[in-house]
Amino acid sequence: RAESDTTRFTWGDFKTGIASPGLVSASRDLYGAELRYRSAAVTGNGDPRVEATLYAAQPDTLPQRDVLRGTGGSVYFLTRQDITGGSTSAQIQITDPDTGRIVQTIQLTEGTDYAIDHLQGVITLSKPLSWYTNESGAVGDRTGGYDQSLLVQYEYTPTDVDVDSVVLGGRAVAWVGDHIRIGATAMREQTDTGTQTVAGADARFEFGRQSYAEVEVVRSSGPGFTRSTSTDGGLTIISTGGADNGPAMAGGFDGYFDFEDLGVGAPGHVSFYGERKEAGFWSVAEDITDDQYVFGGEIEVEASERVTLGVEAERFETDAGETRTELGARMAYALDEQWTVTLGTQYLDQVTPGDPAETGTRLNAGAKLAWAPNEDLTLYTFGQYTVKRSGGLGDDNRIGVGAE
Repeated sequence: RAESDTTRFTWGDFKTGIASPGLVSASRDLYGAELRYRSAAVTGNGDPRVEATLYAAQPDTLPQRDVLRGTGGSVYFLTRQDITGGSTSAQIQITDPDTGRIVQTIQLTEGTDYAIDHLQGVITLSKPLSWYTNESGAVGDRTGGYDQSLLVQYEYTPTDVDVDSVVLGGRAVAWVGDHIRIGATAMREQTDTGTQTVAGADARFEFGRQSYAEVEVVRSSGPGFTRSTSTDGGLTIISTGGADNGPAMAGGFDGYFDFEDLGVGAPGHVSFYGERKEAGFWSVAEDITDDQYVFGGEIEVEASERVTLGVEAERFETDAGETRTELGARMAYALDEQWTVTLGTQYLDQVTPGDPAETGTRLNAGAKLAWAPNEDLTLYTFGQYTVKRSGGLGDDNRIGVGAE
């Protein structure tokens, strides 16, 4: 290894850790050449004004990507055994089960958040992982909120084939002033099964303490990432992906505007997002079979010290004829510093081709009572009732208790 104050060159083992804002990510443990550059000049927030990573390798291992749905437990079985030591990258991925949109990604640290048995291929989380996140509002259209999955990427040495591949990639980021960031990402992997490439560009505008707007465009081609999925902790594995696809595009945008940053009097925010993916586009966690798009947003405002109002909307549509429109409104009233009651309604209009039982409209209303004795714990009880419905959608009446 050779390095200076701004540049580091490595010939040996390294981890790529390439990631764009949302549509592209890949982490591999490789042996080859890596060049990293971080400019001495920094922005007002302390970020390097220019940062770049380039790498090239001819690995003798193969990558494996496992998507393991949370089960409520801590122990998960990986697809492979005899995993290359130090090659594991794990994260919790929170997704919308209806649209596939990635809502949040939480990176995990080995030794703190999880432990792994490389010989047996078993990963143990420090905390149990539920299969869903809790609904934050008074009424919801599903039992839980979003799906939670454990995404594990690692390297292994196959015993039945000779590995003959070439891997190239990199990412560069530059700041224009203190508020605009421009980035570019590219990866190429050539194997016996084909050549896969992915390239993208992104931009981000930041202002105030929390507000930002971000846009990203990505192009993929080739067989894509082969991955294994499981809904029972790895006891049953299904392999997906790896189909040879032509070039396909995907794009996305999202933003969050805090009212204080905008100079609006009442505390609150406006958030929005959108994604458009062509058939044949692939990423680490999904393969798109039909052109699709999703967009939505939320407005929340603190009308007074006790009252918070919110509205939200989302629209999802595919070229195969599947559509889903959700509209919601809520009002939260703080009884005191610990007790809060929330009232809400949600309207769903859904079309699922070939499935009359999942096609129709439904209007739900509900209430939620929450008690927060401290900042780390909230206990709540809730109930909701289907006021009106049509088509094949059934009633969604339920009551329950929970903690978060």
